[in-house]
Amino acid sequence: MFREDKINFTEDRAVLHIALRNRTNSPIHIDGKDVMPEELCDTMFQCFMYVTRSGRHVDYKTGPIVWGEPGTNGQHAFYQLIHQGTRLIPCDFIAPVETHNPIQGHVHHKLLLANFLAQPEALMKGKTDVVAREELEKSGLPKEAVEKILPHKVFERNRPTKSIMVKRVTPFTLGALIAMYEHKIFVQGVLWDINSFDQWGVELGKQLVKAIEPELQDNNPVLTHEASTNGLIILLKSTIDAWYNLVLYCLTICISFICVHF
Repeated sequence: MFREDKINFTEDRAVLHIALRNRTNSPIHIDGKDVMPEELCDTMFQCFMYVTRSGRHVDYKTGPIVWGEPGTNGQHAFYQLIHQGTRLIPCDFIAPVETHNPIQGHVHHKLLLANFLAQPEALMKGKTDVVAREELEKSGLPKEAVEKILPHKVFERNRPTKSIMVKRVTPFTLGALIAMYEHKIFVQGVLWDINSFDQWGVELGKQLVKAIEPELQDNNPVLTHEASTNGLIILLKSTIDAWYNLVLYCLTICISFICVHF
């Protein structure tokens, strides 16, 4: 895959997939063609590094953020951001042709598949002000209302998506998807010259945990950190003490009640 100074994406399609989502804004040479990536804010769970393998601080952005939801759960959470947000967000839509739950003759699954097909089309085609105006005028709205609502009904087109379909969700197809995205992370690391899988940031957090955990075991004031962390620890300890005292008080009342009546 990584022969000489060129990358042959026909040997590994993950290379092209990553190249089109690379945030360095620098061309990547692929099969004799320069691919200039677009801005984005979506893609994977690793490559969150600002130091190269050789220890140099990078001068480009790495580590796009990935999120998602099954089915139509995300419609009122983040679809608006994708359709009319100020960032260009490439999206992957994944759907099985067959369902494990054929409710009411597959009606439910067909509705989900219709949504799976509609969202990429909407992001590709958008809606012009001409079409939006025609729809509003046909609805019978007054002219002033049409002019007021019109800007909100216009959608920019050419928002990139990728549609992936599998016959059915099985251990094999799920594993294939995971393997593809896992390899995608590796390819990103190669392109950015970073280690996609190291965890030094996590290690720093673990070191601090070892220092803080013993400080939560008593009621002594904590002044060993900066002001914000000290304040949080003191608040946490006082809250724990308050709940402990409340529980102890309730237990005392219950025991007294039992002793009196029984």
